Amino acid sequence: MSSGKKLDEAQFFLELLDALDRRRKPLTRSGDTAKEASYLFAAVLNSFYSAIAIMRDEEGVDVKPFVVAHPEIYARAKDGGERAKTVHVKHTEAAFSGYIPPKGNEVNFDFRKTPLLIEEASVPGMVNFAFGPDHYMFIDLRGKLEQVTQFCYNHFYQLKALHAQAGGRL
Repeated sequence: MSSGKKLDEAQFFLELLDALDRRRKPLTRSGDTAKEASYLFAAVLNSFYSAIAIMRDEEGVDVKPFVVAHPEIYARAKDGGERAKTVHVKHTEAAFSGYIPPKGNEVNFDFRKTPLLIEEASVPGMVNFAFGPDHYMFIDLRGKLEQVTQFCYNHFYQLKALHAQAGGRL
């Protein structure tokens, strides 16, 4: 197993989480969007952790500074590490509602590709803009509400950059 494969795995679960977030309805017959978000969040975090473990143990990469910089993911459960908590102790609950506006005059641009599960037919060369508030799935992360999909994508891009810097290839 390689860290690159684990990053591919994380991206797979991220696309499912993104589809769930955008659809606003369950992906499975469970009927519970928040429960599915919780499961996918755990899967994404576990993929991140596995990529880090492989980079450290099998590929000889010094990941300690990165891990220390992200205790919200990699710390032990008792120290606020979400990965350890949601995988070993109790699933992190996601709330599927709400809107937190951007600060000041900021605008939220989302340049992620639309997940195939919800992709609509489009005209080549055409860009669709959506204006107005959007509702997101949130998690309580160390006493602060975080949009779960964006939180995971932000960390994914940071981990991917570390992987590339260490000479990894996806």
